[in-house]
Amino acid sequence: MTDGVDLVLQGGGSNCVGLAAAALELRQRVRFARVAGTSAGGLVALALAFGVDPLRLRATLEHYLQSNRLIDGDLASFLMRFGWSRGDVLRRAARDLIGEGACLGDAAIPVAVVVGDLYTRAPRVLSSWATPSALVADCAVATSAIPGVFATQTIRGIDAPTRLHVDGGVSMNFALDLFDDVPTRPTIGLRPADAADDKPRPVKDLLAYLMALAGLRQWASDNAYRSGKAHQVIDIPGGDGLDFSVPVGEIQRRWEAGIKAARDANLGG
Repeated sequence: MTDGVDLVLQGGGSNCVGLAAAALELRQRVRFARVAGTSAGGLVALALAFGVDPLRLRATLEHYLQSNRLIDGDLASFLMRFGWSRGDVLRRAARDLIGEGACLGDAAIPVAVVVGDLYTRAPRVLSSWATPSALVADCAVATSAIPGVFATQTIRGIDAPTRLHVDGGVSMNFALDLFDDVPTRPTIGLRPADAADDKPRPVKDLLAYLMALAGLRQWASDNAYRSGKAHQVIDIPGGDGLDFSVPVGEIQRRWEAGIKAARDANLGG
C-alpha cells in the first residue's frame, strides 16, 4: 500500500456517485491522511472520514438520487432563506450515515469541507481541527446548498444564527491546494468530468448569455486553487451533476466509471 496521501474531492452534484466509487477504490491502495471536499465532494469526504460502510454509502446515494428525493420544496423557505428546499432530506441522509449529533471533531480521519460564507463574502473551510464542534449534518447541508435550490444554512455549535452559508462551489469548488501545508505529502484530487461541459456553445439569446456568464464563474471556482506541492488529479466520467433524478442504470454506470478511473490511475508519481 502506498504511503499516506491527502485527498480532495471537487463538487459535482449527482456525480457524487462516481466520486464515492473512486475514493473507495483508492482507499484500497493508499492511506488517506486527510480528506476534504466541496459540495457533493464534501459529502463524500465526510463519509470517508467517519468510516461509513461502502455498501451503505452506495445504497444511500441510490435511494436519494433515483427519484429526486433530495429536493423537498417549501415556498416559505424560499421567501425567508432564499432557497426552495430547507435541506431537511439532505440533513437526514447525513444523520443516517454518520449519526445524530456527530461533530467534525469526532471524525476518524481529519476532514474539511468548503462552504461559501455570506458574512465574509469568501470561502470558508470547516474542519475537524479548526471547528471541531460544528455539527456534521449542518456542514453537509451547507457545503451542498446550491443557491436558490437549497436555503442558506447556519452551522450550529460554532456560529450565531445570522451567519449564513451557501454551496462552497460558488467560490472554491476544487480546493486542491488546501493541504499544501505539508509539502512532502502528495495530494490526490478527484473531479467529475462531463464531456458536454467542454463543448463550445454560441450565445444566441439572453438565456445563453446568462448561462455563459455562469459558466465563466464556475470555471473560476473550479480553478481557484494555486499551484503548489505535488498534485495528481483523476478525472471521473460523469453526467449532468444538476440532475437529481438519476435512473439506477446511470447510477451503476457512474459507479463503475469511478472504480475504473481509480484503478487506472498511476499513483507512483
